[in-house]
Amino acid sequence: MFDPFNLHLLHDVGAFQIGIGAALVAALAWHDDALSVALLGATTGALVHAISHVIDRSLGGRPSDPWTMSVLAILLGAALVLRRSARQARPASAQADK
Repeated sequence: MFDPFNLHLLHDVGAFQIGIGAALVAALAWHDDALSVALLGATTGALVHAISHVIDRSLGGRPSDPWTMSVLAILLGAALVLRRSARQARPASAQADK
């Protein structure tokens, strides 16, 4: 199914590489919060993946793919915001325990 060169597959791989890179950078700032790091990486990868599906609409796939991927990115982003809000709301002594 994949020719020697498949532009959309290349975009997908790039999207997830960007997500991994974002997680590595986030780990420098949030070294004590692995869940936030994972959520940021997943959110970034999902967002770039959604953009890839919008750009690559003419290359195939389902018409619902850009919407589905966008909803996933929004849900992951919301989970990240909730996690960071919860972490910031806790007293400093409770954060040192985790």
